[in-house]
Amino acid sequence: MDHTKKTTFAGFVNIDKSNKYWMEGHFEHGEDAPTLFRFNTKEERDTVQEVAQSYLDNWGCDALELVIFEAKARHVVTLKKRTESEITLARQKSKSDAEAKRERAVAEVAVVSQVETGTQPDTAPKKRGRKPKTSATI
Repeated sequence: MDHTKKTTFAGFVNIDKSNKYWMEGHFEHGEDAPTLFRFNTKEERDTVQEVAQSYLDNWGCDALELVIFEAKARHVVTLKKRTESEITLARQKSKSDAEAKRERAVAEVAVVSQVETGTQPDTAPKKRGRKPKTSATI
């Protein structure tokens, strides 16, 4: 049985002063995506209405917008499962790319600090703490 025949969904937008946020489950200031509710039958529409009312009553939302999403098209993406050796090679490549990027960033920071100070970096560690007072009176 195909359990993906539902094609209409509802989500909520929280209007907070001049800002708008997605309602992500129990988080009223979501920025990524909304929580979707089925919106095909009358019972599902009534459930969406109850959820909206509970958001307004219990979550401190001043105003909500109901956004209806409809699935218009589907695109089948065919991928094959990778073998363990392919997965290992991909991980090694990703790790080496990350290390190379990290080394470039460290080199750039070193060059920028040398350019800003106009000198070579000191190899001696700096002393921490306050400098002692030279004109102390007893």
